[in-house]
Amino acid sequence: MDDVEIARFAQSELERMNGPHGGPAYRCSAVLKDGLHLPCVLLTSVESVVNLALQRFEETRADGLLPGAKQKFGHRMRYADIVETFVTSGNRVNSYDIARLEKSRFAIPLARMREVHGETSMSWTQFAAVMHDGGSSHLERRF
Repeated sequence: MDDVEIARFAQSELERMNGPHGGPAYRCSAVLKDGLHLPCVLLTSVESVVNLALQRFEETRADGLLPGAKQKFGHRMRYADIVETFVTSGNRVNSYDIARLEKSRFAIPLARMREVHGETSMSWTQFAAVMHDGGSSHLERRF
């Protein structure tokens, strides 16, 4: 699939939410060209990831320029650390590796996700869900 087909599918078939990088995001499942099925993926805006990286570069560059200013990221954050974070962390799939997208059966409904607020554990929200069949699942929502 190309980027235009992916965007068209996301905007017409999926619920829009705020993504982890500040831009729009959509949850779905993906089947890759090699047949691998990914049951729950998040489509995010490339522009929002790039803009957040640029913002982090600027914030870090500005750290410590004013005497007595509180550093946002601490004295050990370097340009290379930010590049490492944006380039080597997280799981990503190239759009050209996607054969097709589908609605995900495994995505928590957006209305339910909006009911979960706050940070219950260090840097993430942890909660439990009870299923229709009485079973339970331990879930986490990372930010």
